[in-house]
Amino acid sequence: MANRRARAALAVILALAGLPLAGCGFKPMYATQAGGSSVAVTLAGIAVAEQNSRPGQLVRNALLDRIAPVGQGQPERYRLDFSLAESDFDISIERNTDVNRMSYTLTVAYRLVDLSTGASILSGETFSRVSYDRVPSEFANLQAHRNAVERAALEVADNIQIRLGAFFSQ
Repeated sequence: MANRRARAALAVILALAGLPLAGCGFKPMYATQAGGSSVAVTLAGIAVAEQNSRPGQLVRNALLDRIAPVGQGQPERYRLDFSLAESDFDISIERNTDVNRMSYTLTVAYRLVDLSTGASILSGETFSRVSYDRVPSEFANLQAHRNAVERAALEVADNIQIRLGAFFSQ
């Protein structure tokens, strides 16, 4: 009996706690809007510019996976152009001058172009900084650097996708 009362009291408390949030206007970013459009459909209509560098290709492929998954292709209404810059620097240097920790930074400047007008409707810059260990094996160091580039590309693509989604949800 006491257990039922406790559950009922908890349900009432939770219901009352939710009342202030009922009028806050929160809506999920990818929800279908009243007019039938959705952010996901709009994102699927973005063409992502080809890239010449390996990090650029990784960012492009990650963006395509996020904004236009298989089966959601839409007519292209926008084009996303971006350029990137990379840098590596030493984080930790031992007394014998051996570097045992590195940091890789990938910075991407992007611009969203409306294909019907040719106007830039959104631009920005984002970056990712990831670190990796250096060891005596040069092959292991090359692989660690390659892994850092891949992780940074995925993080940058996530940042851009979130910013595009926020832009189109307004």
